[in-house]
Amino acid sequence: MLITEFKLKHIVELGVRAGNSTLVLLEAANGIGGRVLSVDLDPCVEAKNRVNKAGFGPAWKFLEGNDLEIRESDIFQPIDLLFIDSSHLYTHTVAELEKYSAYLKAGSWVAFHDYVSFPGVTQAVHEFVESLPHKPSFYPLVHQNGLALIRLSAKSA
Repeated sequence: MLITEFKLKHIVELGVRAGNSTLVLLEAANGIGGRVLSVDLDPCVEAKNRVNKAGFGPAWKFLEGNDLEIRESDIFQPIDLLFIDSSHLYTHTVAELEKYSAYLKAGSWVAFHDYVSFPGVTQAVHEFVESLPHKPSFYPLVHQNGLALIRLSAKSA
């Protein structure tokens, strides 16, 4: 819904695994002419097969490697939606936010999977929200493993 309603065309996904979220992001992005960049430490063969079988390959760029080492030239800019579902460790999540928030624009969205089930993610999310110069919209959803959504203020990123 976020992707289609807000026309979020440049999506960056950190953490892929089997591609469940990847397919959802790609289906929505495909409907509005958007694209998804996914980064994972593993080759994610199952996800690649599922994406290609669904016909979303042209809208998808997959990079195997550490998301903190991805070159600036490989990152979609600006990022309209940053989806974080990677290591679930506090220090790594903070580092991801430091790196990728530089590519967010006013009004961009950041989503975190496993917001409730991993205390490091919870802490990093709260610190990120508090660090922003303009109060963002914050939607913590606590069901299952939790999903946190942040919309940056339209005033500034």
